[in-house]
Amino acid sequence: MIHNCRHIIFYILGICCLVSCIDSTCMQTRGKEQHITHNVDTFSTLNIYGMFDVCIIPDSINYIQIHGGSNQLQLCEFKENNSTISLYNYSQCGFFKQFKHVGVRIHCSHLDSIYIFSACRLRTDTISRNLFVSAQTEMIDASLELENNQTSIQTYYKAGGNIQINGSSKKCKIIANYTLSLNCDNFTAQYLSIQNNTNRTIIVNSDTLQASTSKSGKILYSGTPVIVSKKGLVFQQ
Repeated sequence: MIHNCRHIIFYILGICCLVSCIDSTCMQTRGKEQHITHNVDTFSTLNIYGMFDVCIIPDSINYIQIHGGSNQLQLCEFKENNSTISLYNYSQCGFFKQFKHVGVRIHCSHLDSIYIFSACRLRTDTISRNLFVSAQTEMIDASLELENNQTSIQTYYKAGGNIQINGSSKKCKIIANYTLSLNCDNFTAQYLSIQNNTNRTIIVNSDTLQASTSKSGKILYSGTPVIVSKKGLVFQQ
């Protein structure tokens, strides 16, 4: 009886795996490792569609390096249009979130807006330009290094995952939604406006603070900032 139950369990797991892999590209091999470099015109906006491991590197010149298996890269492309670069990964995998396996290094001189529409990993070197980040995906793993005047981070209804912010901004606005986990313990702002619409606690550091919560997640602030306004579960740490 126990032996039969084990067979049934493995059978069910196998079916779940096959059903969740809705694309035939999910289970194929990576193929031979390749590195492709594209020179691009100066751009200010980056759109990310599909699973990527993206690294943003501020530079005086603009080019993109894509690396991964040849079979994976056949499913990827980028488009240039009106100072906008759009990255596409057409592989749709419902079971294996392999966004770390297609790497993209973006060297850029004037990037100031990033729109994330699909599961991805995002890392940046220190950014000194003003930056706007919009995350509209259920899964994101991001780490931002900032030393700039102004930062705005907006996550939407189904945005989830982890965002870590390090460094400082003179003025920063953050909207955290859904299941997002936001870590800004090592980030400071002269003026911070933050909305926590999650069930997670966020710790902030700022000279001036405008803060609100709408769910069970708290906002804890250190020191004695000037409080412009606070609503909900906003407390001194």
